Amino acid sequence: MKKGKLLFFLCFFFFSSSLFAQTEDAAVNVEVLHKMALLAGLSILPFAIMLLTSFLKMIVVLSLLRNALGVQQTPPNQVLNGIALLLTIYVMFPVGIQMYDASKEEINTNPPKELTSDQTATYVIRIIDKAKEPLRGFLQRNAFG
Repeated sequence: MKKGKLLFFLCFFFFSSSLFAQTEDAAVNVEVLHKMALLAGLSILPFAIMLLTSFLKMIVVLSLLRNALGVQQTPPNQVLNGIALLLTIYVMFPVGIQMYDASKEEINTNPPKELTSDQTATYVIRIIDKAKEPLRGFLQRNAFG
């Protein structure tokens, strides 16, 4: 928690000089806001991976298996997390293909030129709206199993 607060304050002070400066060029301030929003979105990515995939179920099962074998820390937690991540990729690959197929038209039509722009945000939101149905079906099938 302390690392997160420290990172926030460092980013805030790093960007604050150009964010709150009274300059004539407002495009610089908008660009900084876009970069901060992109950084915030990327920081949520591990949380989304844990919640929207079967990663938690797999890591719990692997931890219970390790305890059932009677070993305390062999294999280490990092190894269990790596195995669970590889198994999650294997399980989620067909869902990822279905999500890509559902949003293929939206991906190929009029991609934005800049990475951090208003058009990019609307482009990503349109892709997510098209791709969410296969993920929703996966989550409903595996919610109580």
